[in-house]
Amino acid sequence: TWFINSLNNQMKLNNVTEPTAEMIEIATDEALQRTWQDNNSYTRVVKSVRDGLNKLNVKGYGLGDMVMPFVKTPANLTKAVIDFSPLGAINAALKTSQFNKDIGKGTATTKQQKEVVKAWSQVITGTLGMAMLTALANAGVLNGGSDEDKDVRAFEQNILGIKPYSIKIGDKTYTYDWAQPLGTSAAMVADTVKSLKNAKDTEGK
Repeated sequence: TWFINSLNNQMKLNNVTEPTAEMIEIATDEALQRTWQDNNSYTRVVKSVRDGLNKLNVKGYGLGDMVMPFVKTPANLTKAVIDFSPLGAINAALKTSQFNKDIGKGTATTKQQKEVVKAWSQVITGTLGMAMLTALANAGVLNGGSDEDKDVRAFEQNILGIKPYSIKIGDKTYTYDWAQPLGTSAAMVADTVKSLKNAKDTEGK
């Protein structure tokens, strides 16, 4: 579905009825990215770590396959979290630099241009999103992990009805851990804000 949609959109924008090889390549990449199955530097690093651990066998089973049976999905989720954050500006800047060099050489491609625009869009969207998440966490709408104190934890969950890693809407809270990669970013922001508040409260005592 992602592949067909991407291909149709590209042909419509370029006013053609037959896709070019570059359009098919772009559509393939987008489909893989949408399903967290694309190959990139993150997946290659994780795979190399797993291959290294597989040299250690436990009853005939590679240790790497035991501790990290899946590579692409978790690696790509990590990549998405970074891309949709201020840290993603590093990757965006590198892509922009390479694109500008290729323009000078006359070898720049439509795919490169699309990747540069996408990279900066992710940085801007992610950074604004994290600012919004921070505001929600400060307002007590976005919740992080459970409190370390078991009594406080029990009070929050059983009396106040606050679930860990959830967002408060009205009188109810709903978990957001399923909404990836936003869920991971929300959890990081909520836990950071909570830690800063706890540190401030401790200093004030």
